Amino acid sequence: MSRRIVYVVGKGRSGSTLLDDLLGTVPGVASLGELRLLWSRGFTPGYRCACGELVADCPVWSGAVVDAIGSTSADALAEVDALQDRVLSWSHVPRLLARGPGDDDRALGEVMGRLYASLAERLDAEVLVDSSKWPLPPGAFDVVPGFEAWVLHLVRDPRAVAHSYQRRKGGDGQPELPRFGALHTSLSWGARNAAAELGRRPVPAERFRRIRYEDLAADPRGTLRSLGEWLGIGDADRAFVDDRTVRLGEAHLVGGNPRRLDRGDIEIRADQEWSGGSASRSQRLVGALTAPLRGRYGYPGSR
Repeated sequence: MSRRIVYVVGKGRSGSTLLDDLLGTVPGVASLGELRLLWSRGFTPGYRCACGELVADCPVWSGAVVDAIGSTSADALAEVDALQDRVLSWSHVPRLLARGPGDDDRALGEVMGRLYASLAERLDAEVLVDSSKWPLPPGAFDVVPGFEAWVLHLVRDPRAVAHSYQRRKGGDGQPELPRFGALHTSLSWGARNAAAELGRRPVPAERFRRIRYEDLAADPRGTLRSLGEWLGIGDADRAFVDDRTVRLGEAHLVGGNPRRLDRGDIEIRADQEWSGGSASRSQRLVGALTAPLRGRYGYPGSR
């Protein structure tokens, strides 16, 4: 089996940390979390890996970063972060789609290839999961040497996403997640999912899959078993205690929802807080602005 990167793409607050955690329980798979945050936040004081250690003290991350760029110094990290900012920017999207990868894309691909290779060795994994959610990951354009790119498009009802972005999340020494209003979330949800549709073009059809958060939460064990079949890996649901409870062992997610730090037996239930009561003004706004693409993903016009 060739080494692979599974890129989780889509909009934030769509359940990617849950998906990451579940995939990380599959034999031969290691979940990395929102890897794009490694360079800017990973080595800041107090920032923790899902294993419980500070990222700076975690031998997996500190060793892999040295393998990739030779140092964990602030200057070395800032240089890669600046390169990544140029590649993972909306202004870069039209150029990438029109002319393909350029020098910056290839330079970042080389860095990520070294990082991924070191992580694969340290975590004894053939499949790595990067849930950065940028809709056009460089690896999908064949610039990461030694790894095949697989793309997993995760979608969630935009009204639920907007509700989540208006709640406070964070604490325990971890940065509070940003909050945004309904208008911003609606436009971002549409842009990211539309870009994910475009970004699937360079990837062979068999390496692309789309799932909905609602289906994952309704049947987590069945969904994970199906994803294991997609990846060609058996026994994918072995960490489940029952159909709704999964046993999470040590993991090394470096970014994402603060719940990435939770370990042990976790019961999975759909977050339906947003749907209680009558639709608010902000939910009606989100519903109106996202209607065309929302319908494509099977979300009804009303609750």
